[in-house]
Amino acid sequence: MWLEPMYLWATAAAGFPLLLHLLSRRKTVRIYFSTLRFLQLAQKQSSRRIRLENILLWLLRTALILLIVCAFAQPYVRSQSSGNWLKRTKRDVAIVWDESFSMSYESSRRNVWEESRQAILSILARLEPGDRVSLFMAGEDPFPLIAKPSGELEKIAALVKNRKPGNTSSQLQPAILAATESLHDSGIRERELFIITDGQAVPWSRLGATASKTKTTPPASVATNAPPGTTATWPPPDLANEKYPLFLTLVGVTAPENATPIQVDVYPALLRSDIPGQVWVRVAANGPQRESSVTLFVDDKEIGHQNITLTDGKIVETSLALPPLPVGTHFARIEIPRDGLARDDQFHFLLHVKEKFRVLSVGTPQDLFFLERALNPGGRTASLETHSVTTEGLLLEKLDDYSAIFLCNAVPLPGQALLTLERYVRDGGLLIFCPGDRGQPADYANIISLPAKPVRIENLDIKAQRKTLRLTKPRDPIFDSLRLAPGAVPALAIQRVLRCDPVDKKTEVLLAADADMPFLYSRNFGRGRVLLLTVAADRAWSTLPLSPLFLPLVHQMVLAGAGQGEPPLATWLSRDIDLAPFLNEAPLGASLVGPDHNTIPLRRFINNGVTTLHAENVTEPGIYRLAQSGAETTPLLAINVPRGESDLTMLKPSEIRAKLGLPQLVIAQGKDELARMVEEHRVGKPLAEQLLWAALVVGLLEWLVANRVNRKTATLTSRMLIEASGRVHAHA
Repeated sequence: MWLEPMYLWATAAAGFPLLLHLLSRRKTVRIYFSTLRFLQLAQKQSSRRIRLENILLWLLRTALILLIVCAFAQPYVRSQSSGNWLKRTKRDVAIVWDESFSMSYESSRRNVWEESRQAILSILARLEPGDRVSLFMAGEDPFPLIAKPSGELEKIAALVKNRKPGNTSSQLQPAILAATESLHDSGIRERELFIITDGQAVPWSRLGATASKTKTTPPASVATNAPPGTTATWPPPDLANEKYPLFLTLVGVTAPENATPIQVDVYPALLRSDIPGQVWVRVAANGPQRESSVTLFVDDKEIGHQNITLTDGKIVETSLALPPLPVGTHFARIEIPRDGLARDDQFHFLLHVKEKFRVLSVGTPQDLFFLERALNPGGRTASLETHSVTTEGLLLEKLDDYSAIFLCNAVPLPGQALLTLERYVRDGGLLIFCPGDRGQPADYANIISLPAKPVRIENLDIKAQRKTLRLTKPRDPIFDSLRLAPGAVPALAIQRVLRCDPVDKKTEVLLAADADMPFLYSRNFGRGRVLLLTVAADRAWSTLPLSPLFLPLVHQMVLAGAGQGEPPLATWLSRDIDLAPFLNEAPLGASLVGPDHNTIPLRRFINNGVTTLHAENVTEPGIYRLAQSGAETTPLLAINVPRGESDLTMLKPSEIRAKLGLPQLVIAQGKDELARMVEEHRVGKPLAEQLLWAALVVGLLEWLVANRVNRKTATLTSRMLIEASGRVHAHA
């Protein structure tokens, strides 16, 4: 097949070398001499050689002209078995466009997002009227810009020109599944699938080799023709059966330079207004070794600065001093110098500073005597604020204000109080049960949050009363900073104990008396935690209140409870963010105000009878504030772009081939190579370049042969002496 057959008329020029060859034949003049046997023999040999050289020159020159003419006519070899040779077949094209924030990388010479945009516009420009396109954005969830193939190419090009990269990570597999689904009903049209990405590893994390056929449920946000509840198989049948090609274009940078703070920790975890702290920062980097810096800002004021040295693939850890801060919530950020990926140069977080941690004790004054002395030794404490009520006054308290709640001989409890306590624990509170003579094992039956089910109250023989306590979970947060006097052995006498059976596998025994008696049970419930002591908090059951362990243990419980209920420093950007760790309840009409001052309404979802708040369509990193009617906005949560996308190391083409496992995969580096490969697929493999190279080789051969023919050599008469009589003599 020829792309420019009009040039073939020039093949007539191939006759010129033959014409020149015929016109340049030597005329033979016969001169008769006497016996010239040797001359006749030499002339015959020379004529044969000259004739062969001239024929070779004629063939080379003819071949040179034919090769040049054919190259201009642009021959090609059809590369697809299907398709109409007489007319062009209409086609449906599906495009998957990676919109993760790593696609926003810029350098002095490269703009990854713009290159990806130009690659898509190049694909659209090569389509003709009647062709159709569907376009899917591969983000955290696939988002269809054009869900079904459409022939409005100008409209699609306008959407592409106005699109910007997102701030989340991406997953290519769901988007590819949605794209293949859009091509399923294309009928006799030719189909093509394009993927435009930077080759960063995170979007490929869900893809496996073809050896494992995985099933994936497409996200609800993607409209497909599959019935609800059905699963899509990877690879999709049409791709697995090689029904159409898959073009993958890599627009990423092979040697990127990027750094990002990936983790921030604050010590102590519970900040108080009268003590300083430290902020520990971990920074990851790509690129050559270089100098950089880390800066801490609190309430938009620079607090500290630290120089660091970055190394490719290494994590650098450093710390900055945090001065005492006023009581309240402060917004802070870690910042590094701007680089090619500016969106991950900041790490936002919130600092919650308290003056004291509030503790609620429930029981009679007699039951709370030793506990209150432990919480407030000397009559007051610098870090704890205690409050005590009876079981009847429990319902009058706002439980969310307390870091921990002690129930000392308070069972049985009213039903409404049980529901209130259960909600308190689910929302991140710490609840500690201390048994007593008032409640029987049956009275605990309705408390579903308990870590263990009380079975009986057992009185120990006097010989078995002496017990030594041991830590079975020494790394538990309750024992994180527990300190006892040197040589102090936590031994005590136990006269009465509450025997229990664990509720489920989540139940843990944190303290044991000797080897066979659980002393302190623990269980996570919702976002909070429930502890159950098997002895009372007074001297009626044991000598625990008099032991050196009691005071530090109680204080550690309170601090653990304060940490249990504290919201995280920050969270990762997502389209749907669960606000349960940050906000338990909010009045109707409450909303979030983002860093760009846009308003995000709060959505309520009910799951298993529990109402949770969600923020949807969150698109920007930064500090988000809670806005309520008639009140000032207050910082609620800090959001950062997910750091998995910050590692810009590209996958090798061989690694991508192994993950996809598709033999028809074509990988291009940039839009120019993509255009060439698409042209080869649609039209065929062009041979013009190969013909021009062949013409160059033939031209060189012709030049060598022509020079050999025209080379001046000594004539026969110059090498022989011929006398007038016809006698021949050779020169000496």
